[in-house]
Amino acid sequence: MLVTANLQNVMKRYSKLLTISIAATGTSLLAAEANLSASRTSNSTNLEKGIVDLLEEAAKTAHKAKVNIDRQGVILKGYDPVAYFTLHRAVQGNASFQTRFGGATYEFASAADKAAFDKNPSRYVPQYGAFCAN
Repeated sequence: MLVTANLQNVMKRYSKLLTISIAATGTSLLAAEANLSASRTSNSTNLEKGIVDLLEEAAKTAHKAKVNIDRQGVILKGYDPVAYFTLHRAVQGNASFQTRFGGATYEFASAADKAAFDKNPSRYVPQYGAFCAN
């Protein structure tokens, strides 16, 4: 009974250790540490340390979403993801304006589009890893 109470206390204490967020791709799960070093104290019990170590390992091996990329790692067949929102049409990107995000390389038609993406990539990444939803 004491172990169960201790486990419940540890889980409450470290409930924010793993943050699971659905990324803009709609499928990827990202596990991230949150305030681990600030919340860990020198008088933690072995049980607490074991659970924290287990959660840390889970964060490292979290599922990575699949993305629809070509052999060079380029997503959207090189089309500019920002242009879909700003110009409301498909615009071929330029290899001179590239950035990497979420395991894929994105190409942009201009430096301004690349800057907009870099500032807020989750606004522009395609849903479902750029796979067809139908």
